Parts: sequence; structure tokens; C-alpha cells
Amino acid sequence: RPANRFKMYGRYGENAAPYKSYGRVGGMMMTHYTRQRRTGENDYVFLDAGKNPPDGAIIYYHLKTKPDAEVTLSFLEKDGSEIISFKSSATKGQHPTADAGMNRFVWNLRYPSSHEVPDSKFGAALLVGPVAVPGQYQVRLTVGEESLTQPLEIVRDPRVTGSTDDLKAQFELLLKLRDMLSETHDAVIRLREIRQQIEAWAKRVDDDEVKNAAKSIVEKLNALELELIQPKAGSPLQPPAGLNDKIAALAGMISNADVRPTSQSFGVYDKLAGLADAAIEKLDPIIGYDVASFNDMLIKRGLKPVSA
Repeated sequence: RPANRFKMYGRYGENAAPYKSYGRVGGMMMTHYTRQRRTGENDYVFLDAGKNPPDGAIIYYHLKTKPDAEVTLSFLEKDGSEIISFKSSATKGQHPTADAGMNRFVWNLRYPSSHEVPDSKFGAALLVGPVAVPGQYQVRLTVGEESLTQPLEIVRDPRVTGSTDDLKAQFELLLKLRDMLSETHDAVIRLREIRQQIEAWAKRVDDDEVKNAAKSIVEKLNALELELIQPKAGSPLQPPAGLNDKIAALAGMISNADVRPTSQSFGVYDKLAGLADAAIEKLDPIIGYDVASFNDMLIKRGLKPVSA
């Protein structure tokens, strides 16, 4: 059936904890607890309030018998290009069930999230991709080598005053911000992997030349890291935000209402894009010169070079 494009932002209260949460929506206090469905999605059980249908595209599929092969649900653009896929073999996140009989899966209408930095204080809610705009899409069920495809319509929230063109402009800008955040996080991941290897050699090798070279590179990587991300995020001292925080904050502001982004939003995007490009580009000369020189030093000593 058509999926209504309702954008829900949760409620006050702790939704991840196993105990009861006295969350509030507007002036109403509602007691609930969270349980996880077999599909990996969170289900809110209300003790003193009614429950709405799930938000998103509700997909039902029937399997005559429990399949030996993997079950995949793919959501596609109208032209058939893939937006996102979910596999029954997944051990993290949401995944479709593969039971004999009727199965149900709910897609939240969001495109894939930004790349995550492991062990980061960056909340998962800041990584989410944009919500699909109203229009025609497809959903494909694949079991082994057999696939079935059905049309899927996403219809607009009748309360939204923004036009479809406005929503498309918002979506396109949010998609650019998602990709910018992914590129920033990819640079952080690469930077940290290199630094970890260099610090390990500095600890293992009793050689002043190696130690001094390692210290110089680590200092450059630390300075660059501070431009891209705040390593002390979550501290009660509230250190200055990193570039990734600013990118996510802009995306949050733009998605607060279903309207065309303001001219100021596009201006801030251009500024952040310039800062991100400039910061990420600083990694290449560090790798191309400093790390390469460090590797030559290691190789001359019969040691394994740093992988960059």
C-alpha cells in the first residue's frame, strides 16, 4: 500500500534502556518501554496510551517454506537503481525475517546513513540519511536466485506546505551533506589507522631517529584530526565542535521542516564544503611525503612499512 511520508523525531525519555521510560510528547506524559523486534527495529510498548501504525513503508511478503537461501529486500528508484538493501543474514541493524508464512518489514524511507567512525561519541541519529521525497519507487524481494518486484508509492504528508520541488531541493542538499560527512569520517578513520601503526613502531623500536620521525608525523595527524572531528566529544568541558559536528548540525537544521532550504543554508553548506575539502586534502601530503619517508626508514632497518 502507499507509504505516508511522516517524519517522526521520537519523544523525550530514554528509549534504549530496558526499564520503563516516562517520555513526554507535548504536554502528555506516556509510559513505555522498548523491545527489539526480530528484524532489529525498536518497538515501543505503551502502558497507558494507544499505539500508531509503524512509520514508513510496510512491506508484507509470504514464503511458502523457510528458505535455505538468503532473503534480501531492496528498495529502488523508479528507474530501478538501488537505494538501500536489507539482508536476512545481517547481524547488526535492521534485517528482514525468513520465516515460512507471512513476514513483515518496515522501511523508514531513509537513504543510507553516513559512514561511522568506530568508538566515536557521535550519535547514530546524526548519521541518518535523508528521507525519500514523495513519488514512485520499487521494492524487490530476492530469495536465492528468484526475485519479485512491486511498485511502491510514497505519498506526501497532507499537512506539509512545501512543494515537491521544495522537498527535492531539501533532499539533494541533505544528500550532499551526508556524503560530505562520510568523506570527513573516512579521512578520520584512515588518519587514525596510520597513526596507530606509527605509534606502535615508536614504542617497539629503540631508535631515536625512528621515534623523532614518528613524533613529528603524529603531531601533524593530531592537528588535522582536530580540524575534522573532536576527539573529546562528550566531555562535560564542552570542547569546540569538530567539522563533522558542524556538518551534522546543518543537516539537522535543514531537515527540521519540510520546506526549501534557505539561502543561508546553501551558503553555510558552501563554506563547510570548502573547509572539508581543504582539511581532507592535507592528509595526502602527510602520507605522500612524511609517511613515505618514515616507511623508507623502516625498510632500511628491515622492518615492515606502515600501510596507508
